[in-house]
Amino acid sequence: PRFVGGNHVELLQGGDELFPRMCAAIAGAQREVWLATYIFHDDPAATTIAEALRAAAARGVETHVVVDGFGSIATMPRVRRLFEGSAVKLEVFRPLDRWYAWLQPGQLRRLHQKLCVCDGELAFVGGINLIDDRHDMNHGWFERPRLDYAVAVRGPLAAAVHATARAMWARAHLWRGWREEMRQLARSAQPVNEA
Repeated sequence: PRFVGGNHVELLQGGDELFPRMCAAIAGAQREVWLATYIFHDDPAATTIAEALRAAAARGVETHVVVDGFGSIATMPRVRRLFEGSAVKLEVFRPLDRWYAWLQPGQLRRLHQKLCVCDGELAFVGGINLIDDRHDMNHGWFERPRLDYAVAVRGPLAAAVHATARAMWARAHLWRGWREEMRQLARSAQPVNEA
């Protein structure tokens, strides 16, 4: 870790404070949005974020989302549908869509980050997944929200968040591309040419 000055940091309590701020930042993005999360649910709070991401992508903003294959396993088909037909580039970190995926080395390593960065200038970091604070995936809905925090960051630290979110998306994207390339090679009747 390296200490860097010149940052403006604002504490946000729960999704009730984070999600509207994140939606506003995504709506104001001009160039790019990068989002990484462990859980991307399909409840109203999460679908509001998904709609903001779709709208940004429709405006021509490069929009990248990476979700964890285990953390979002229960909602993955519905999350994929949230982005179908849009220009949002969705990737899954260590997907668990086939039984043999569970046997891959390092499969227990998960994407636990909760990051969003817009235009490399405004970042959100914390412990809040994209799920309503009153929704527990195992026990249903509650009256009182769970207590969790995030921070909104402007300044040099936003660039570090930007680099991390891009790296996580790229890692998931390259892994998917590599797997598909290997499948195509295995199915091909053509021999591999030597260089």
